Amino acid sequence: MNYKINSYVNYLLDNSPSPFCDYIISKEILNLDDKTVRDSYDWAKRFKLYSEIADEQFPDGSWGGFVDALSRTNANKRKYKATARAVWRLRDLSLDENDEMTAKTIDYCRKVLMGEIKTICMKESSNIEQNWVIRNAVSLALFDLAPDDPLVADIKYDRGIVTDNQMAVLRHRLANGPFGLNMTEPYDITENAVDVTFLHGLEDLKSYALFGELMSEKLAPFFYSLCERLVDPNDQIPIKINNYWGPLGKYSESWNKYELKKKDLLLRIIRILNGDSRKKS
Repeated sequence: MNYKINSYVNYLLDNSPSPFCDYIISKEILNLDDKTVRDSYDWAKRFKLYSEIADEQFPDGSWGGFVDALSRTNANKRKYKATARAVWRLRDLSLDENDEMTAKTIDYCRKVLMGEIKTICMKESSNIEQNWVIRNAVSLALFDLAPDDPLVADIKYDRGIVTDNQMAVLRHRLANGPFGLNMTEPYDITENAVDVTFLHGLEDLKSYALFGELMSEKLAPFFYSLCERLVDPNDQIPIKINNYWGPLGKYSESWNKYELKKKDLLLRIIRILNGDSRKKS
C-alpha cells in the first residue's frame, strides 16, 4: 500500500463506504485476508452495480460485439453495448477471474485468440484473424482481467521489464491519451470540472512497471492536492460526468448527491496513486 493515501482511505471507511468501495479498498489497497475480501465481494455483488452488468452478459461470456455494437444483439436498448466497454467496467469494479461473470469473459477472450470464435465485430462477416484491431483489443482485455494468462505473456513481459524504451512508450501514451488528450501536464481544475477522460487514460497505464516513476514527476503531487480538496466538506470542486465512459468510477448505487460523487472520485484517484494492485498479489 502507498501509505501517503492512508488518510484518504480512512476518510472513505469512516464515511459510510458503499459496498463496492469497501470491497475495492479491502482487496486492492489494504490487501486484507482472503476471507475478508471474499465477504466484502459477496456483499457488493448483491447490489445493482453488479447485477446491471451481469444481467446483460450473453451466455458465451460476451456483451455482443467486441469494440462495436452488433445490431442483432438489440444493443440500442442495452447499457453495455459492446464487450470492450463491459471489460472496462469489470476492471473498474475490481472483478477478476475469481468472479463467475468475469471468468466467463476470460474464457470468451481466450477462445477468440485461439481462433475458436471467428466473428465479433460490427461487420459480422469480418474474420477475427484478419482484424488486428479487434485482436489487439481482445488481448488487452484478457490482460486486464487475467494478466497471468499465457496468451498475454508478451504484454505482461513488455509492461513489467524496466527499460528506457518503456519510459519513452509511457511518455508517448501520456501525450496521446484518449481522443488525443495530452496528459503531460496536470489539468487545471480551478475553473473546469475534473476530466474523467484524463483519469481513464492513466488507468490504462497503471500496469507498466515505471508508472509510479512517471506519476511522481508532476501528476502525483497534483492528485494529492486534489484528494485534499475532495475530503474538504466546504470545497465544491466541480465534477463533470462524461457519458462516453458510462458508469466508470461509479462505486455508489446513485450519484443523486454531490457528496457521493466526491467520495467515488476520491476512491478512483487513490487507486491510481496506489498503482497496479496486481503487482502485489
